[in-house]
Amino acid sequence: MMKRAVVFLLMLACAACGSDSVGPGPSPPPAADRWLQPGPYVVGLTGFGVSEDPLFPTCAPLATPPTGTAVITRVSVERERDGWVIRADPPAPEGLEIQLLPAASSPGMQLVTGTARGCARDQTYGPHAQIDLRVCLGGTGGASGAPLDGRMFATSRVVIARIGGLAEFSDSSGATGRCAAVEMFLRPRVME
Repeated sequence: MMKRAVVFLLMLACAACGSDSVGPGPSPPPAADRWLQPGPYVVGLTGFGVSEDPLFPTCAPLATPPTGTAVITRVSVERERDGWVIRADPPAPEGLEIQLLPAASSPGMQLVTGTARGCARDQTYGPHAQIDLRVCLGGTGGASGAPLDGRMFATSRVVIARIGGLAEFSDSSGATGRCAAVEMFLRPRVME
């Protein structure tokens, strides 16, 4: 008799778990904002001129453009639904837009996925002097979304990611280097 009572209670508990009630959609994890705070950030986008890493193939043609394949630019981070959106700061037509969503987590690190699209010009930031260089992610003119996979660190509010798909680095003379993937480094911007 006792055995039947225990089985009956377990069945009731399991039935309650499968409730068809409609409630609000999934909400972000309560600690999500400890990873990134809305506000000013700086992003670095780097294509590799020479690489033996299959995740970051060498950009082609070599040494094109002559100024290199690394852009630093100002962005702003905003919380959006279950993730974050990163936009060029100041906003611009065809401006850079990166969307991040939490993928999985472990202590001290949060995995992210997302997409990146649009273009950004190199900007002066701290000791870095502006160079004549522009990057477009997601194909010519930055029209398509390029896949992003990476990780962020709670203690420093930093995101490091790989952005796949075509990235084009160009200068004002028209010299253009194409990269199959770039590395992204996002960190809070120290107010200048």
